[in-house]
Amino acid sequence: LSDATSYAGRSDSADPLPEKKRGELSRSSSAAGSTHPDELMSEVRVELGSLFEWAHGPGPAVSVTADRDQTTVTGRAAILGLAKIDGATLALRSDHYVGYDRSSATLNQLVRLVFEPKEGITLRSAMDELVFPVRDLLALMTGDYVAVRSVEARPAVVVEAAQSVQVRYLAPLQRPYRRRQPREAHEMLATLANLDIPFEQLLPSWFHLRERHLTAVAMLLIPTHAPYLYADSQLLTAWLALEAYHDVAIGGTAVPADKHKARVDAIVSAAPPEHREWARDMLGGKNQIGAKRQLGEIIKRAGATGASITTAKANFVKVAVAGRQKVAHPTLVTGEAGAELVFLGSAIRWLLRHCLLEDLGVDHDRVAQLISSSQDFALALEELASL
Repeated sequence: LSDATSYAGRSDSADPLPEKKRGELSRSSSAAGSTHPDELMSEVRVELGSLFEWAHGPGPAVSVTADRDQTTVTGRAAILGLAKIDGATLALRSDHYVGYDRSSATLNQLVRLVFEPKEGITLRSAMDELVFPVRDLLALMTGDYVAVRSVEARPAVVVEAAQSVQVRYLAPLQRPYRRRQPREAHEMLATLANLDIPFEQLLPSWFHLRERHLTAVAMLLIPTHAPYLYADSQLLTAWLALEAYHDVAIGGTAVPADKHKARVDAIVSAAPPEHREWARDMLGGKNQIGAKRQLGEIIKRAGATGASITTAKANFVKVAVAGRQKVAHPTLVTGEAGAELVFLGSAIRWLLRHCLLEDLGVDHDRVAQLISSSQDFALALEELASL
C-alpha cells in the first residue's frame, strides 16, 4: 500500500500536464522550468480532503446593496492556526480562488496547509515528513479516506519571481475503489474545534505521537486507505496495530525476568545434555505477554470505550483472541465468519482511537464523550452485539 507521487512543472499553456507512469518519481520540464523530487523547496502548500470541514474554514462574506441591485461576495483569507515542527512552520490557512465561465463566476473557499521549512526541503521529504503525518491525523479524526487534492511547491532557488511547481500526486493503491465525498464535520470523530487543544500544541504532539507509534498508526489506518481489504486482513491489521501500540505504551513481560530465567534454567538443567542448548534457545525468549492479556490491558486503558465494547459483547476478549488465531493460522471457516472478523477488527480499532486521543492530550472524559456520540461507534457496537 505505497504512495506514488508524480512531479511536473507548471505551464501557462492549456495543455494537460505530461502523463506519468504510476509509481514513478520523475523529472519533467515546462515553461516554468523543471523540478525533481530531490530538489530543494522553500515552501510547500497542500490541500487535503476534509481539511476545510475539519478546520471549520470560514465562509465568504456576502454584502447586498440597499436596493438589492448588487451582491458582493468576498473570499476570506485567514490563518486558522500556526505550529512549529522541527524548525518548520506549519500554517493552517484559509484561502479562495475564483473560477469563470462565459456566464458566471464561482468563488471557491479552501483551507490549505502551508509548510515553510527552516532550510530548503525536498519534495520527497516534504511529503514523507510533513504531508503524510497530517493526512494520518485527518484520517484518524474523520475515520475515512483523506485525499491529497493538490500540492504546490516553490523552489529554494527561484529563477523567475513567480516560479512555483505544481505537483501531481497519485496514490493508485492508497484510495478506495470509489471516491467518496469528504465527510462533514458532524460525521467526524472530532474536529479541530472540539478537540479543545490549540493547533500550535496539537500538531507537535501528533507528530511526536505518530513517530512513537508509527507501526500502530499505519496498521490502524489501513482500512481508510483500502476499505476493500479481505475480512481476515481487516482483523489481522487491527491486531497488529494493538500489539504494536501495547509494546510501546505498556510493554512488560508475562512474568518478571528473574522468575522467567529461573524456570528456564530449571528446565534446561533437567534436559539431556545434548538438548540443553536447544531448550535454552527455544525457551529463553518465551516471556511475551499473550494476546488475551494484551487486549485486556488495552480495554482497561480505553476506559469508557472499553466498557461499552465489553457491555455490547460480554465475551469480546474470548472471541477476539479466537478470531486472531483464525487469521494468523487460517483454516476452513463458514461463510458467516467474514462479518465477525470485520466487526471484531472495528471494535479493536475503536479501543486504539481512544488510547491515541488520550495520548494526544485530549481529556479522558472528553474522549469518551466524542466516541460515545459518534454514529460510527454506535454502529460498531450494534454490529458487535449481533455476533
